Amino acid sequence: MSSSYRPLCLLDTTDKSFEKIIVRRLNEHLGDKLDDAQYGFRKKRSTTNAIRRLQAKVRDLNARGHLVGMLALYEQNAFNSVPCGCILDALVDFNMPQYLVDIVASYLSCRRVKFDIRGSEEDFTVERSVPQGSVLGPCLWNVLYDGLLRQRLPENVEILAFANDVAVIATAEHNSSLPSLLESAYMVVGKWMSENGLTLTK
Repeated sequence: MSSSYRPLCLLDTTDKSFEKIIVRRLNEHLGDKLDDAQYGFRKKRSTTNAIRRLQAKVRDLNARGHLVGMLALYEQNAFNSVPCGCILDALVDFNMPQYLVDIVASYLSCRRVKFDIRGSEEDFTVERSVPQGSVLGPCLWNVLYDGLLRQRLPENVEILAFANDVAVIATAEHNSSLPSLLESAYMVVGKWMSENGLTLTK
């Protein structure tokens, strides 16, 4: 299936150096503004840290006699599917300086990808996504995905993320309450995904 292909972009040294400069400037302005629930692509954070936080949360709730339910969600294509306009909107929401927004907008526009299929060279214009395998991609992904982590969820529901993997955790005193809490949270996540051109894996 063509949808299962996730090609990597090979960037030259100039591109990589330029992207590192942009990332450094973006991080200077981001500071500690990214939501604490994101564990992907961040210094001193890992999948292990995310799992330990989840385990500690569940143990604490169980010790207090609460029941816990969880949804493990995965965004289908991540870098490949993000509309460039949504990335720029997210940068504006973070009050990034206009010159940085303009640089990112210019950098992501009019990109062309060339590839070889059975000896025939093809190329096309990329209208979505950031380059898979780029230096800049992870930073822009976190800026965009921060919007999901700040969505208003039902009471007693919280969310953790590692890159595009998401855990939705709900707690209740009665087992009968968990399905409706998780379903409501799923609807919130799905709505945000749809509004930002993303798709949850089924």
